[in-house]
Amino acid sequence: MRARRLASIVVVACLGLGALTGCQVESGKAAIVGGTSFTDDQVTEIYEGAQSASTGEPTPSASPAAAPAVSRQKIVDLLVSLELGRRIVEEKKFPAPEQATKPEEIASSLGAPAESEYVKLWAAWLDVQNTIVEHTPRVGLTDAGIMQVYQALVRANAIQPGMNVTQVREAFGAAIFAEAATLVSTSLGAEVEKVDAEINPKYQPLGAPLAVNTQQGPVFYTLPYVSSDMVTDVSL
Repeated sequence: MRARRLASIVVVACLGLGALTGCQVESGKAAIVGGTSFTDDQVTEIYEGAQSASTGEPTPSASPAAAPAVSRQKIVDLLVSLELGRRIVEEKKFPAPEQATKPEEIASSLGAPAESEYVKLWAAWLDVQNTIVEHTPRVGLTDAGIMQVYQALVRANAIQPGMNVTQVREAFGAAIFAEAATLVSTSLGAEVEKVDAEINPKYQPLGAPLAVNTQQGPVFYTLPYVSSDMVTDVSL
């Protein structure tokens, strides 16, 4: 997988917000976002398609140690985040990426077949969030913002717990990946406030998929919604 693709899997929107409700979702529905519905059957179909990689012999390029475990929760996270991101791109008339992400570029890192709907959704998600990052002014992280990203990595067992903000900033270095994640998350959070969204309680609270590239390969985790008071404006 290309490094630029891995470094840019950075988006999140925890959708346990005031704009979302869970009690009114129709039976069999996983989520409804601005009139777009995602059913439990859709989620199951995507889940089973992603799992099919484990039923046969692993491919030579597969890296099971780096691949995140697929779950129905993560699929709903992906579907809702992608829907919100697409709405942002359309509303702001952002141009399409010059080079679209190919499913085969990311399949082995995700541990799922390139032809699966799960990997195709991830490819689309990468293109959407990369577009948002490219065409939205850069932000800087407050201490609270950078610790939000850190705690998400701790929950994924991807970094040592118990660090203070000074240690985290030192470990993150320039923290470009964290800034990009927060930039997109605040865009998605603003979009949530514009649309009617209902989430099945069993999928709450939601988050969005995120990954950061390391020397050992991509680390996947879920970052909860990062509010706008966790960023500061910086010059481009």
